[in-house]
Amino acid sequence: MTEIRGERAIIKIDRLAFGGSGIGNHEGLVVFVPLACPGDLVSVEFTKKKKSFAEARILEVLEESPHRQEPPCKHFGNCGGCDLQHIQYPSQLEFKKQALESLLARQLKFELPKIEIIGSPKEFHYRNRIQLNQQKGRFGYFEKGRKSFTAIENCLIAREEINKTLTLLESQFKRFEIYFDGQDTHVSPTEYGGSEGSFIQVNPELNEILIKRLIQSIEINESKLDNSEGLFVELYSGDANFTLPLLERFSFNGYSIELNQKNVERAREKLNPINGFKVMKGSAEDINKVHPGDRVKHMLVDPPRDGLSQTVVDSVMAIRPQCLYYISCHPATLVRDLKILKDQYDLLEISAFDMFPQTGHLEVFCSLKLKTP
Repeated sequence: MTEIRGERAIIKIDRLAFGGSGIGNHEGLVVFVPLACPGDLVSVEFTKKKKSFAEARILEVLEESPHRQEPPCKHFGNCGGCDLQHIQYPSQLEFKKQALESLLARQLKFELPKIEIIGSPKEFHYRNRIQLNQQKGRFGYFEKGRKSFTAIENCLIAREEINKTLTLLESQFKRFEIYFDGQDTHVSPTEYGGSEGSFIQVNPELNEILIKRLIQSIEINESKLDNSEGLFVELYSGDANFTLPLLERFSFNGYSIELNQKNVERAREKLNPINGFKVMKGSAEDINKVHPGDRVKHMLVDPPRDGLSQTVVDSVMAIRPQCLYYISCHPATLVRDLKILKDQYDLLEISAFDMFPQTGHLEVFCSLKLKTP
């Protein structure tokens, strides 16, 4: 197919992509259509053509999917904060689960455990922090991939405490963050990089459920392991969001590694009364330098979107923790890493957590166990 930008077509949308676009096919070409819903029949105009796919925008929804709904936010479609408000929430969960199942089945050529998806207790007003832009005294978001600015009076995915602050806000910062720490709201500039509220969990209610699932997985594995000693090691440990509840439940010795100095300080403060565990400042790649050589029973990794670097993967494979727990915010890099880890590990569990309702993002938890010789 030659250049098709500007051409029009009628496409049936059959599935959802990570990132939130609907996916259809046109003359053998995969087409990504933002704001489309699986089940829609849409008239589109092509906006971009690549070797293996194209992108298009909706001109008209000719037949609406039964999974569609009226977006509750008047800014949806212009504001870049949400992708899926036009899809009923139970359907969002099912489509995200299907997207994950398809990705794993396509890329991983081995038998997979059944995938469970856990929805957020709150579909809206769940976010503990948001980042905004300011133009001429008005606050809002930029449309995805464009320079179009949308001013907002409130945000439906932000907690009510944040929206109350937004109505009273007077800020001269061009880019800033509002975050709620459980008691008070704070405003922090992000113009020069960094985020004062980066330690705040975006969706605290679902975060608690994820922590419980992690504890449950370790309990199951502990019941099957021998009683010999072994360390607990955590990489990309943040401010001890997972570390603290794990050490309160289990009497583990070990260490964690975190790069951000403020997170390290918060983690050390939280874990101060706990003996036998050390919080180290450094990158995950430093594990080769600091690991004492002791046997590792449990290792937890929670990397950024880039996933594990080759250095970290090599270190994990060399250290050979008996049980490995991987929390991923980007399924594509998770799959890339699992392709390598499968040589030494069996994949026991895959659970998806809808940490960001109304968006195309998904958090995935995996439990792996070292293969027996």
